[in-house]
Amino acid sequence: MVSSEAVPYAKSGGLADVVTALARELVIKGHDVKIFIPEYGFIQDSSMETLPWKIHVKYDAIDTTFRIAKTVLHKIEFLFLQHPLFSERQGIYGDPGDPPYSDNMYRFTLFNYAAFEICRRLDWYPDVFHCHDWPTGILPVLLKNRKDKIFKKAVSVMTIHNLGYQGNFSKHDVHFTNLKADDLITAHSRISREAKEINFLASGIQHADQITTVSKTYASEIQSREQGAGLNDLLTRRNKDLSGILNGVDYTEWNPETDQYLPVHYSSTAQNNKDTLKADLQRHMNLEVNPDIPIIGIVSRLADQKGFRELCGGTPTALERILQDFSFQVIIVGTGDPAIENSLTELSANFNNLSISITFSNYLAHLVEAGSDFFLMPSRYEPCGLNQIYSLRYGTIPIVRKTGGLADTVEPFAENFSTGTGIVFELMSGEAIYHAVEQAGNFWNSSRNMIQEIRNRCMNMRFEWDSPALSYIEIYNKALAKEGGYEQ
Repeated sequence: MVSSEAVPYAKSGGLADVVTALARELVIKGHDVKIFIPEYGFIQDSSMETLPWKIHVKYDAIDTTFRIAKTVLHKIEFLFLQHPLFSERQGIYGDPGDPPYSDNMYRFTLFNYAAFEICRRLDWYPDVFHCHDWPTGILPVLLKNRKDKIFKKAVSVMTIHNLGYQGNFSKHDVHFTNLKADDLITAHSRISREAKEINFLASGIQHADQITTVSKTYASEIQSREQGAGLNDLLTRRNKDLSGILNGVDYTEWNPETDQYLPVHYSSTAQNNKDTLKADLQRHMNLEVNPDIPIIGIVSRLADQKGFRELCGGTPTALERILQDFSFQVIIVGTGDPAIENSLTELSANFNNLSISITFSNYLAHLVEAGSDFFLMPSRYEPCGLNQIYSLRYGTIPIVRKTGGLADTVEPFAENFSTGTGIVFELMSGEAIYHAVEQAGNFWNSSRNMIQEIRNRCMNMRFEWDSPALSYIEIYNKALAKEGGYEQ
């Protein structure tokens, strides 16, 4: 597994959870898995051991030395690239709150080259290089171009966790990679033909033996012009090698019966403590403590992708109308776009039923999932999404837009609520979000007698890692079965 992130060491999003959870399940199934990530300056772990070797890498514009550290967790060997480009930085892609680092192309090119050198030094040669998102995008290209026999039979699998982030860099920096411009400069859309940029993710998609993304619906959506982010033509050409595999969830962490962050616990058959946690959440967020007032929770990156432009746009905004027209308390936890942060903070000063926490807090994320009655995810697009799955497990009814993994995991309620696990809307607009929340309010006011039954239905849904891991193993075998891998 080659990735820029992996929990518990480095995380900016769901990618980090997926890499470690999938690796853990593969190990359980008897496979030999190592995870390779950079050692960022914020990583502190006393169990890490720096190996005695210095490894020299020299190619065109890069002539440098790095070291390797390792540790073992969940029977997985984690390997860390030790180099000042990473270890002297406090961010993954950029310092917190600042733009991306200007030398990210150089940094992650080195990281991709280092993956091969580490395997060579360890005398450990994998069958599969599983690459995750744009920071590993040129590894499939490097694998195809390698002339050494030891990697001749290895294949690459490229997983797209979010097509919106592609690793675009100036074509004038191609010398950093020691690769041909034709391998890296995409010409698959009108945008790229005009810009002639180097695109790491497109390079990975073009050269990997198999491509996956994190839900079946998203695999279909990214082949459309509307959601293909300029790479839809390339993805359509490679659709025979493109699979959608829904992420699983680590239920050892996300389980209301055992959750380490919660002072009390509950289950589908004993739900009373959910009301206790609701009161705890109301107190923590300085809201009126009242079990009859429904809570809508949001734990999210504050970004346009997550629907905040529609939620916070207009006069009055959709969020203002929700707060004015319905008897909901709304809790929003997250960080992101400063303009969105400011807008929400200003709005909270005018409404006593809105509470905002501009922070990332595991404790608060778990408390919001447990104490809320509804969980809102009005995403423009959502490759997989995890919070809606957490919400189901915690008996917190999801309100989601029908896109990507949200469509694959939340079944719309029938008219009489006899089936289904959530409220699902299709249009992407502030008005559609407003009416979805209105539907939640109507349910709360008219069908409270069904709440325990519906929570029970949600809490018994399961998205374990067993099935996705088997699907990835099938993909690995499919890639290995190709004679010489994918031929362009």
